[in-house]
Amino acid sequence: MERNNSCTAIAKLEKVRGQKVLSDFDKYLNSVSERDTAYQRRHIRQQDLLDYMVFQYTDALVTLATVNLEKLVNFYTQLLGQKPTTFIPNVYAEFQLIGLRLGIFQPKKIHEPEFENSAQSKLSLCLEVSNLEDAIAHLTNLGYPPPTEISIASHGREIYAYDPDGNRLILHQAKD
Repeated sequence: MERNNSCTAIAKLEKVRGQKVLSDFDKYLNSVSERDTAYQRRHIRQQDLLDYMVFQYTDALVTLATVNLEKLVNFYTQLLGQKPTTFIPNVYAEFQLIGLRLGIFQPKKIHEPEFENSAQSKLSLCLEVSNLEDAIAHLTNLGYPPPTEISIASHGREIYAYDPDGNRLILHQAKD
């Protein structure tokens, strides 16, 4: 499985660097001695993958822009049941979720027009929940009931909802 994850990442890089990247990396993976431990192979693969990257990054997060920072931070504080780990009034807030950091920022006035029309965004914040009905009730109590019914997807049940700025939330409960 770890080889598949590494190769998937490399395959994405192919578009930028061409077929040579994948073939060189694949040759390297095949040359790793079978007597190496899984940890050593994984560490080597991760380091080698970094060497093939066009640029290196140290972390990733999702951010939402809003002209009403306080209202959106309040909503996510109540929705997630936690205060932001970072909060700079009228500038930025950040929540630490499981496996993700969610940042909310207020753009400078000169950049506001860029963020004014977020309707029909292709980005969704998906939250996997243990009980979909409880999550729907919680959103409804916050004043933001989902406008649709629960739908059945190949991966479980889900419903779309929206935060105060109209950003799409997908609440998802995996199949048992």
